[in-house]
Amino acid sequence: MKYVDRPQPKSGLDGKFSLQYTAAAALLDGKVGIESFSHERRFRPDMVDLLERIALTQDESIPGDFQNMRLGIEVELADRRCLEATCRAVKGSHGDAPGATATTAPRSRIASGACCRHRAWRN
Repeated sequence: MKYVDRPQPKSGLDGKFSLQYTAAAALLDGKVGIESFSHERRFRPDMVDLLERIALTQDESIPGDFQNMRLGIEVELADRRCLEATCRAVKGSHGDAPGATATTAPRSRIASGACCRHRAWRN
């Protein structure tokens, strides 16, 4: 996970390689696209604030290989509710047919929840 654990990207471009940044962009903007990775977006006060509150942890029981890995995200809302999502594969993953690659990077699709197969609200 070393290659995507970048809690404070130095630029918008560096944010493309930060799981924390792509998750924050998806939460703040409702999507992740090319405009998400501008220097201006990286340093807006809402992004700076949210990046300070994101914790990335690795579950050692999840395999590190792309064919078997999964990503989970939990978001605690201001009213203390929690939104959870798990992604097991994205378009463009190993095994997809040629040409199946999404127009956004896989890490962006994960962060945006576009590939999530499970969502649950709990109190």
